Amino acid sequence: MKMPTGDFELAAIWGSSATDIYAVGKTVAYKVAALHYDGNGDGQWSPIALPTTTTILSLRAVGGRAGDVYFAGQGQLLHGTGTSGWKLQRAGTSHLYTGLSVHADGTAFAIGARGILIKKP
Repeated sequence: MKMPTGDFELAAIWGSSATDIYAVGKTVAYKVAALHYDGNGDGQWSPIALPTTTTILSLRAVGGRAGDVYFAGQGQLLHGTGTSGWKLQRAGTSHLYTGLSVHADGTAFAIGARGILIKKP
């Protein structure tokens, strides 16, 4: 597998299979960096266009079902279904999310700085 070149740090990786892998992190300018690998044979990771340009200090990728992925960062949750793109969900706080768990029914729980705990259906 070949990663795109660029100045970024990857913080988390998750995959439902060898042909559905996500990696997330930040660029040196603290912008979101998200990549997907689909195992199509060329070995290339593809950048993911996300509906946010906010400064991201940390991201986590956790998946519930295949193609059902959540990213969490600075005051935001992003949910991707693989087929309908990515949806930005404001979390009601600007604090940093540092942990994320997704139940089999798709309910996401996020924890973070200053004791925040949220649940998103």
